[in-house]
Amino acid sequence: MGHDFVEGEEIAAELEVTAATLYNWRRQYGGMDTDAAKELRELRDQNARLKWLLADAELRRRAAGDREGKF
Repeated sequence: MGHDFVEGEEIAAELEVTAATLYNWRRQYGGMDTDAAKELRELRDQNARLKWLLADAELRRRAAGDREGKF
């Protein structure tokens, strides 16, 4: 077990990240193949865009209500 941690620290150093970051990546993506990881990334990007669009639409709706004297 200790040997695995040393390897992890070496890999983290090569990637210029902390051992904790490497651990989190392994925990999150360890069981995924490349295609699944890419799909997850695309879904997260799409979700972020949709959240931004929703927030923008809500702000525009509220701004229009303010101009009409209601909120």
